[in-house]
Amino acid sequence: VSSAVLNTHVMRKGFGLEPDIAFGYSMGEISMLYGLGVWESMSNMSDILNRSKLFEERLAGPMNAVREAWDLGPDEFRQKPLWGCYSLQLSPQIVQQEVENEAHVYLILINTPEEVVIAGEPTACERVIQQLGRPVHPIPVTDVVHCEPVKTEYEEIKRVHTDKVVECPDIDFYSAIDYEVSKLDSKTLAHNVATIYGKTVDYSRLIEKVYADGARIFVDLGPRTTCSKWISKTLDKRPHLSISVNRKGTDNREMILQALSSLISHRVPVKLEALFPSQPVQAEKQLMQTIKLGGTPVQQVFEKGADKLFKGTKALRHQGTEFQSFKVSEFQSVSTSGRAYSNLVAPDYAPGNVSVSSFSPFPGEYGSHRNSAHSAFLNVRQHGMRQLAELISSNTNTKGISVSNTFQHTVSQKTTPETQQPVPQTKPCIFDYHDLLELAGGSIANVFGAEYAEIDSYRRCVRLPMEPYLLVSRVTQLDAKLGEFKPSTITTEYDIPENAWYTTDGQIPWAVAVESGQCDLMLISYLGIDFDCKGEQVYRLLDCTLTYLDDMPLEGQTLRYEISINSFAKHDQNLLFFFNYECFVGNKMVLRMDNGCAGFFSDEDLSQGKGVIHTAQELELKEKADKIKFPPLLHCTKTTFTRQELLEISAGNPAGCFGPEYNQQGKNPSLKNAPDQFLMSDRIMSVEPHGGQCGLGYIVAEKDLAPDDWY
Repeated sequence: VSSAVLNTHVMRKGFGLEPDIAFGYSMGEISMLYGLGVWESMSNMSDILNRSKLFEERLAGPMNAVREAWDLGPDEFRQKPLWGCYSLQLSPQIVQQEVENEAHVYLILINTPEEVVIAGEPTACERVIQQLGRPVHPIPVTDVVHCEPVKTEYEEIKRVHTDKVVECPDIDFYSAIDYEVSKLDSKTLAHNVATIYGKTVDYSRLIEKVYADGARIFVDLGPRTTCSKWISKTLDKRPHLSISVNRKGTDNREMILQALSSLISHRVPVKLEALFPSQPVQAEKQLMQTIKLGGTPVQQVFEKGADKLFKGTKALRHQGTEFQSFKVSEFQSVSTSGRAYSNLVAPDYAPGNVSVSSFSPFPGEYGSHRNSAHSAFLNVRQHGMRQLAELISSNTNTKGISVSNTFQHTVSQKTTPETQQPVPQTKPCIFDYHDLLELAGGSIANVFGAEYAEIDSYRRCVRLPMEPYLLVSRVTQLDAKLGEFKPSTITTEYDIPENAWYTTDGQIPWAVAVESGQCDLMLISYLGIDFDCKGEQVYRLLDCTLTYLDDMPLEGQTLRYEISINSFAKHDQNLLFFFNYECFVGNKMVLRMDNGCAGFFSDEDLSQGKGVIHTAQELELKEKADKIKFPPLLHCTKTTFTRQELLEISAGNPAGCFGPEYNQQGKNPSLKNAPDQFLMSDRIMSVEPHGGQCGLGYIVAEKDLAPDDWY
């Protein structure tokens, strides 16, 4: 499967080859769904398979599904093979006649009109082959597939192969279940796979069907050239081209170039830019950079034109403010449908009556408070910088402190986070996990109600991230109203799974604690921001201050986030909103996010971004900082490191990265890098132990951003 997926990505994303039709041989149906992006990631199925007994006991290993079907005793076939597969160069009709004489032999695959595969009890299979007068050709298939005993495993096979459909490309996907074009939804695809596991697959029939439907050029993306050969044998002298991108004993790059040549000669459009990449001169990395500050301060930008923007707010200032809120307790007797809740949430908005003009003005009667709120935000930031300056000053001027002893105490102190019982998965809520999944990758209106249907027509809208980045389990409280951009709140929960893929020895990384508070996105979406943005402006987080108050939470615990949007500001078409959240485990606050600022910007706005700009005060502090001398406890001569070396630290083996002197002898076993998928560094370019503004070290790392990464 992995080989076929890789080859598909190379030909499709590397060389722009787009198929009209896709079909697979046996489990090639699974490969094509992953390779062509219908299913998201093989890791989902892999995780389920690792916990399933399907290929450990039922269809492989002791093959208990076969033992039960054949009514075998526990000691039978313990000293000799129970299952074997054999290739025969004969027509399926002739082979089937002989197979029917053996109860424990099955015709499982028809490769061509003159080649088949049988499987079953080895001695019985060899009797069939002998009766047919053909040589014995065993093939290395070790699992039980495409035969009657597998049918008892239908439900488990279906469960294992139920994956989320993330894309429906404009390609006809054929399945061996009925040799027709298949629907692309999770239920249908899982049923297809589970069914063909338990039936004979006629690959030659599948080839004939796609040929009849117009296919003439076939590209075999699996390992070796077997499928391309079977296609040519099946179609014989009829017009067609069948090529492969992999052959045993031949360099893959050579095979790909040969395939591209054949495709070009048949006028198939491909892109060859990858073969002739540009080689830009890489600028030498600088440890210090000068950043020119410019432009009008943000406070003045918002103040400019404020009278025009908030004209009429004086009249609104004395009008009453209507606020609608609700809590979980009000809905405990209501169905868990997200649509039912949203109908209760916003009774003043009937379907079809919502328009941008019906919204209260940005930001309505709170306009008079906007400037003061933003000034307070700037003052808090200035106060934080002042605290940082004082901290640096105290560290650089204090005499008589043994830095070495302080460091030694810090790294040797063992911390044991308080363990709590896992919270049950089923709890009263307004929106459950399925609703959140729908918001992430489906229809907004299906969750929030028909009044949001217009949003589904926009090319872009505010969404929660999809799995595995979706780090919210449910919404338990919501205090907001469609079209009213006023202070609003939302309360969410996230159940940290047992054995989560991102934890280190049961503890989550800080990034998960931060990102689990991601439902400011859902709150601003619920308020109706997309009716104003219309798909032309997108969300960006601009700033925030994070304060960690306790050890990182553990597997089995539930994180509760109380998220508040406090104020809004708008300039031209750009809306900013200011928010904060508090994160709790039980009744204990473990994390706080303050001074959050996010906004909505056009592609043009984002293209003009200048990245991180340091303030004059920050630059002054860096210039004036005193260098501190710290004697390293160990010395490593290396200053560059590969990702594989960094992963050695993730595995708890720093000696594998830095050298044998760093062998911890089993001490501090949890002192590790983040796990593989959360390790956001692909290489370390340089390390200066005495570099940086304070002389305590400077490190330069790089991360390659790929469009298909999990985040």
